[in-house]
Amino acid sequence: MDSKRILEVRRRWLRDWTPESKLHLNVIFTTAPGTRAALEAASRLAEGLNASLTIFATLAVPHRLPLDRPMVSPDHVRRQILSMLPGLAAENYLRIEICVCRDQLVCLQHLLRAGSLVFLGGRASLLARWERRLEKALRGLGHEVVFVRQSGG
Repeated sequence: MDSKRILEVRRRWLRDWTPESKLHLNVIFTTAPGTRAALEAASRLAEGLNASLTIFATLAVPHRLPLDRPMVSPDHVRRQILSMLPGLAAENYLRIEICVCRDQLVCLQHLLRAGSLVFLGGRASLLARWERRLEKALRGLGHEVVFVRQSGG
């Protein structure tokens, strides 16, 4: 976990913060351990800041399959996400968005507001190529991305 990065983002947010301000954080579902790490980091950042949190899960469906038949059930992903939530700060508004699509990055382009603050969790190793490519692509689109290393990876 990059605590320095979390503190840097929190300090920057606090410079302009007022009690009426609304911090909006976005967590991208990657893997269960990666998403859990990203949720914990986002929750720490949001502590006491009147924040809202959206968890985005994009389920890419190969072109050979119809869009209404993703390889992983949206209900299964929703249950996975809900199982991660106990123990996280309950003071913040939380929303879960599950999008079935052909291209995950195109889907996220449409879902994320311009200049969003995004938390992305995964392994730090080369095994996490998809997460690192996604991080780079989201930064290229103008989003502020906090990559959070999952424990044990």
